[in-house]
Amino acid sequence: MGKIHDTFTKHRGSEAHALIRDLNMKIRGWANYHKHVVSAKTFSYVDGYIWNEAWQWVKRRHRNKSIQWLKKTYWSKGSKPGRFSTVVKDKNGNPRTYELIKAYSIHIQRHIKIKSDANPFDPEHQQYFRTRRVKSKMIPVTTAEEICNGITVNFSIGKGKQPGGPARLSFRNA
Repeated sequence: MGKIHDTFTKHRGSEAHALIRDLNMKIRGWANYHKHVVSAKTFSYVDGYIWNEAWQWVKRRHRNKSIQWLKKTYWSKGSKPGRFSTVVKDKNGNPRTYELIKAYSIHIQRHIKIKSDANPFDPEHQQYFRTRRVKSKMIPVTTAEEICNGITVNFSIGKGKQPGGPARLSFRNA
């Protein structure tokens, strides 16, 4: 929360689109880092904190404006009402909307643990890994035969295959 507060402090005299651009980078990076853990309540808390900081920033910037003017100017210009946003004209005169993202809008990813005895190279567990990949919509699993296609593996133990010697593993393309 300290970095968010420091960003608002740093942008006291800046325009709103510069503040939104810096905050979006921080929010997106932080939320993507924490999206793998149980963090929905934390994301909501962060969004509330940022909303309060943005409200204080706007009130400080426009001391003599009414609450209705502040809401109309900064919270109704974006794609969704109630999001801190501003509209700025680009070099060509076209309006561009800058909108503050919410940490809560970053999708939280849940992970299912892999069975402890499952091995992706064991033919016995290939179906298990295929179903995992289909459920998570990832690329299909390749089998050990597909990975090692055309590779010859030689394994020898010690000199003249004597027990107790160093093990050697060599690969050669067929």
